[in-house]
Amino acid sequence: MRTRITNTTTTTITTVAFLALAVAGAAEAHYINLTGGTLAGQPLSATEWIIDVAPGQPITGNILCTAFGGRSGPGVVIPFGYTWTWGSRASAIRTLSNNLPQSASNWNVPINLTAPNEPGVYHILFGLRGEFNMQQVFSATNWTRSVVWNDGNDFHDMDDATLQAAHESGFVSWSWLFNTGYTAADVGVMPIKVIVGSTVPAEATSWSRVKALYR
Repeated sequence: MRTRITNTTTTTITTVAFLALAVAGAAEAHYINLTGGTLAGQPLSATEWIIDVAPGQPITGNILCTAFGGRSGPGVVIPFGYTWTWGSRASAIRTLSNNLPQSASNWNVPINLTAPNEPGVYHILFGLRGEFNMQQVFSATNWTRSVVWNDGNDFHDMDDATLQAAHESGFVSWSWLFNTGYTAADVGVMPIKVIVGSTVPAEATSWSRVKALYR
């Protein structure tokens, strides 16, 4: 069951600004669901969201997903895109849509990345929410203030439990920075887990067991 959030903040705006208004909390039952694809030669599906690559290996392929932004009014803007956690937070961003259509939309997203040289567990993170741009979304900063990075609530800071919940539901409740401070807000999130190099536990004797250990 997906929940609806409502924000009753009143803001004075001009008529021109209203036409492109990104209302805090405007997303209604928003979500991103993984439906398929192939990445680094490995299949993806609604249940398979983990890939294994060598350090420095190309990560190419396509990710299939369904994105729904929802909206509470005709002037609401819902940008949609992805980032990767081994890149710069402020610049490792790809915008797929500056404003999602009102209905759910299916996406076939080409990916052309390179795995980091350092072994570890990383993620490709898709996101959407009612803001003006993906910098605001991935920094979890509301449009009413300047973007703030590295304050502990960026998409890069999401822990394993949060990302597991995002994989299962397509959205999570996450700390969002408003003019008045931090407030929990729903945000559409879809993770792809990328295991790089020698992070596989010794007890994993097959790839299926590796995936089970990292779920």
